[in-house]
Amino acid sequence: MDYNNNPIIVYTAYSYKQMKEYQLYFYRRLRVCFYIISPILFPVMIMYIYAFILNFFANTEPFELPVIAFAVPFGVLFSFIYLSFALYYTKKRHKTVTAHLQSGQTCFFRNNDYIMDMHHQDASGSMTFNYSIIIRAVETKRMFYLHIDNQMATLIDKQGFKNGSPEELRQILLSNLPAAKCKFMV
Repeated sequence: MDYNNNPIIVYTAYSYKQMKEYQLYFYRRLRVCFYIISPILFPVMIMYIYAFILNFFANTEPFELPVIAFAVPFGVLFSFIYLSFALYYTKKRHKTVTAHLQSGQTCFFRNNDYIMDMHHQDASGSMTFNYSIIIRAVETKRMFYLHIDNQMATLIDKQGFKNGSPEELRQILLSNLPAAKCKFMV
């Protein structure tokens, strides 16, 4: 089909929920490592620090029972306090970021390139991108993520299609990107 004359049109207005979904996707591996390793790592770190201090000042054996009995509970407590603050500030940061997002964007997907038309209350603009700049295209249940680099992606909401469908967008991306760059739900 000729998408140059009849492009796929998608309008997306970012919300806090969409940004949170993207951040959960983007940091999924790091988050799993962080939540699993930190409750184990902090007690061990505190145990070694406490043992070092005891050994340095009191000349005791580094891993006596009082050291382990002290370090493990405080390490676990410290890790849970740290995780609760990390979760709180992550949520607060997401709300701050979404408050500064553009009001919305319209993407026009054609055969060889796509156009992003951004709408903001202060300014607006349009940019044309070739598909070759996309390093990874990912589809989830509700969204497409077109990664421009490792830190930036265009979020395409599946509910925002004005012309065309998610299946047609998937076909355009598959025809313009190598299969290794595409991770789609089929």
